[in-house]
Amino acid sequence: PGWKWHIKDTPLIIDDIAFVHGDEFPIPNPSSACLRMARSVCYGHTHQARLEHVVLFDKQIFALNVGWLGDESRSAFNYARRSPARCFKGYGLIVDGVPFIIPIR
Repeated sequence: PGWKWHIKDTPLIIDDIAFVHGDEFPIPNPSSACLRMARSVCYGHTHQARLEHVVLFDKQIFALNVGWLGDESRSAFNYARRSPARCFKGYGLIVDGVPFIIPIR
């Protein structure tokens, strides 16, 4: 109750920040994502967490890769079991336009 799902091919834009799933950005550095969109962007899908700031002319923007909240023990995650890289468990938080990465321990 109270949740509103955004299931579209276009980003959800709130306060000039683009929120996307993240499979749109199969690129290693988050700054490329915000440069591609010419605005701040928040995304997941990569199972990693990273925050990068970019100054584009007179505009300061960021890319926030938020990690994930999944369960690595589930069979749907079998494809990544042998990878030495583990997933970052956490989420992103944006307060007054300032992004944060919050780990879950």
